[in-house]
Amino acid sequence: VKILAPVFLSRGDTRTPVKVGVIAMVSNVFLNIIFAYYFAHVGLAVATSISAVINASLLYYYLKKQSIYQFSNDLIKLFLKVLLASFIMVVFILNFSNDINFYLENGVWQRITSVAITIVASAVLYFACLRLLGIRMKQL
Repeated sequence: VKILAPVFLSRGDTRTPVKVGVIAMVSNVFLNIIFAYYFAHVGLAVATSISAVINASLLYYYLKKQSIYQFSNDLIKLFLKVLLASFIMVVFILNFSNDINFYLENGVWQRITSVAITIVASAVLYFACLRLLGIRMKQL
């Protein structure tokens, strides 16, 4: 959003980013109400993330519609590879992190160690996946 909105502003179009922002804000309110009811505080985070994706997607849609900018195939491939690596990392975290009982029953150092190991292992897996998919750090 911080990259896409200034494109409109530099062209003198202040209405489009404001219109898209209002749509994203209204969607955020509705999604917060729905998701908070079912998922509590996690639902608020998910709703905010979805609203941010809506905002960025609509801004990109209007950029493409006005023939101002279009993603290259290389950028789309890079995005999909990063998305795949992220998905693999999330699956790893969900399957190998400790459940809530571990954190309730153990001491602070065991909890810190467990979280640190999960973070380091997840980061190593993520960057290994990126490397296997042919992505170099310079591309990110």
